[in-house]
Amino acid sequence: MDYDGRYEGSGDSYSVALRIDVGGSGVISADIFRGTDYLTSVRTRWGLRCDSAIGRWAAEFSASVATTGSGLVAGTMTIAPNGEPSAGLIVTVRPDMDLPGLPAGQDAVVTVEWRGAEVRELGLEVETEEDVVAPGPTAFAGTDINERECLRRAGFAVRAVGAPGRIPRQAEPWDFSRMFTLLHDTMTARAQSDLSAAAWQLHLLLLSDSTLEGLQGIMFDGAGVLPRQGAAVFLDEIRAYAAAHHHNPDRNAIRTVVHELGHALNLAHRWEPQVGHLESTSFMNYPWKFVPGGTDAYWTEFKFTFDADELEFLRHGPLGAVRPGDAPFHSVAYWSGNGWLPPA
Repeated sequence: MDYDGRYEGSGDSYSVALRIDVGGSGVISADIFRGTDYLTSVRTRWGLRCDSAIGRWAAEFSASVATTGSGLVAGTMTIAPNGEPSAGLIVTVRPDMDLPGLPAGQDAVVTVEWRGAEVRELGLEVETEEDVVAPGPTAFAGTDINERECLRRAGFAVRAVGAPGRIPRQAEPWDFSRMFTLLHDTMTARAQSDLSAAAWQLHLLLLSDSTLEGLQGIMFDGAGVLPRQGAAVFLDEIRAYAAAHHHNPDRNAIRTVVHELGHALNLAHRWEPQVGHLESTSFMNYPWKFVPGGTDAYWTEFKFTFDADELEFLRHGPLGAVRPGDAPFHSVAYWSGNGWLPPA
């Protein structure tokens, strides 16, 4: 039976958000709460690929580096059917060391029910500058693709946050010398949802152009108290670039939107020296950085997807590492081994 998807449930002591991804990353993971208080995240041991959703596995729990020295605690995770398939699953987790609210050597047992095919949920609020045309879907492999479909394929059930909003047209291009302040203030002023706490929601600004030639998009709040809540894309600049280089403007725009939202979900550039994947055709590479062949070769190979390590991180990274408003940008080196460890 195919159990892949998102499950949720609560017991007397704990609640669990379970992610089963046997057909994708081969990973099973969960976030553990006591009431609404987040305790820890757990996943099947790094390097282990599950071929079934039902069983007992060695597992790793996220923990304080100051407490453990590594940021990980070993343990086990067990998934069992709760009778008939429609009755859900029984999740049992047991850490080998004490974690806050989760004692060592004791089973935490919760029954969960299926909530959807995608393993995580993500709200997306979109505000568009007046007279700016949002990207339309573009054809790929016999279907129409847009930014929401790209995120769905990455494992997110995307829902709209608020109604589509309009930003007054700027008399001049957005001033790059004040860009981060301008965009943060614009997001704050226009937001239709709460920005005062970390949450599974992102705020996308679709704008005209900036004073920095060539700037197509930016994640403007990578640090601070509540980082990675917003991103902006400059669609007039993208369309001008696409016309000059005979590229598909909507394809360029969708790639840029997903690229910036990827940053807001804590994904780094593939071309960065510490990442070292210039050959990548992920959303997170730059077309002109692609090796071998550069821009034209990148677009020939482009498949509207992320790389495998990025997908595993997005779907199964610890709650705070991925969720907007939590850990600062570039705080998890998922590209260099265990994606639950901080950068060396």
